[in-house]
Amino acid sequence: MQDAAFQSFATALNLTTPLDLFNATYNATTANITALHVVPGEAITSANLTVTPTLTVPSLLGFNITVTREPDGNITVTIPGSNVVARVVTPDVPYNTSVVQVIDAVLIPPINETATWPIPLVAAANETVPL
Repeated sequence: MQDAAFQSFATALNLTTPLDLFNATYNATTANITALHVVPGEAITSANLTVTPTLTVPSLLGFNITVTREPDGNITVTIPGSNVVARVVTPDVPYNTSVVQVIDAVLIPPINETATWPIPLVAAANETVPL
């Protein structure tokens, strides 16, 4: 994710700075958000989307992530049921044995799914794309 995505996300949660996401209060919620962005055991690349333009894969947190190549060639990423749609701004960045897709927004699950998190994401519920 880009720094601007974290800044917008922190602002949506009424935080002063993105670093506040990593304080003791928000740390567990931030860990959930991070796990939501990881697809274990799969290297999804832009080449995967040439034959099948939409893929849905489970995240490390258990929510599905849908990756779509739009008709204009842009690639978007979302969690079904969420109001956040991120755009891939830098595709297919190799990292160790993984592939990273740099996106322009912080993905969140459907807001009702965060009710049991240490800090539910109610403040971000009204945000639109990108966060």
